[in-house]
Amino acid sequence: MTVLPTSYELEQGWQESRHRSKAVWHGDEIEQIESCPSWLGNGQRRSFCLSNSLWIEIRDESYQSDWSLQRHHDDQFPLTAKFYLAGCSRVQTRGIGDEYVEQAGQNYLYCLPDTEEVETYCGYEQLHFVMIWLSPSRLRSLGTQYRASFAPELQQFLEDETRPFFHHSLGQNTPEMQQVLQQLLHCPYQGVTRSLYLESQALELLSLQFAQWLEQDQADAPMLVLRSDDVERIHHARAILTENLTHPPSIVELARRVGVNDYKLKQGFRQVFQTTPFGYLREQRLELARQLLRETDRSVEEVASAVGYQSRSSFTAAFRRQFGTSPKGWQRQMNRRII
Repeated sequence: MTVLPTSYELEQGWQESRHRSKAVWHGDEIEQIESCPSWLGNGQRRSFCLSNSLWIEIRDESYQSDWSLQRHHDDQFPLTAKFYLAGCSRVQTRGIGDEYVEQAGQNYLYCLPDTEEVETYCGYEQLHFVMIWLSPSRLRSLGTQYRASFAPELQQFLEDETRPFFHHSLGQNTPEMQQVLQQLLHCPYQGVTRSLYLESQALELLSLQFAQWLEQDQADAPMLVLRSDDVERIHHARAILTENLTHPPSIVELARRVGVNDYKLKQGFRQVFQTTPFGYLREQRLELARQLLRETDRSVEEVASAVGYQSRSSFTAAFRRQFGTSPKGWQRQMNRRII
């Protein structure tokens, strides 16, 4: 028989196990590690509170039998990313039609304020996933760098106090995501360096999800019939992005400035330039970075900041994907040529 506790009942049972020493807990100011209670199964979950606006949980557990968790989400539900590495769960959410399955190798992005859901887990099956929670205020602070890559649901976080309601399956974890996930799971640092490193990996995963969502929407969209003046406006949009690489306008603002709606801008941009506005921004920023590393004596950190990246690790990962080498490796290569 499937057990169906509420989140409150589960927490009470977990607390009782702590008092009886059946669950082992330890941690520090950044990380908490807790073993699964013996009455539920085995394994552990690791929680990282990196700031008031960013949290990570890594769960690696298996259970003695099938069980379901009933929970109520309040209206302050954060933006949530989930990356499944092993196992699966079935989910029923009020406000979303049919039951859906979250499963290994897939990633999801959602915000589910003021609703109820039931998650069902299978017994004797490893469940391994990474979850990232980001507050709307933190998302707004990232708007300058990333807002051109936001899907409409995410743009609501920037423009409205009302939280959007959505659950979006983004498909397979990409090779880039898998690499960052492994770096996050096996962080080699301690203390404040660990905190900064984990935060940069979490933000990198979110940025990859934002890009994946936008590219998925673009790929699914039908071809538009573009008039010559539409093409001119799309070229104008590209020129505006080129002039504002580190502080780009949002898609909505960019569309307003060139005189088309945001849908036509996004679809038309892909048809004309074979990339998304965000993809174009990323390519141009990295090309500018390569030029700065070649022609100036700026450090990698200074170049990363100059082209709009907030962390060296995110910049390094993007540069390596684009050019097949690290920024430092490229810089050394150029210095040898000069000598």
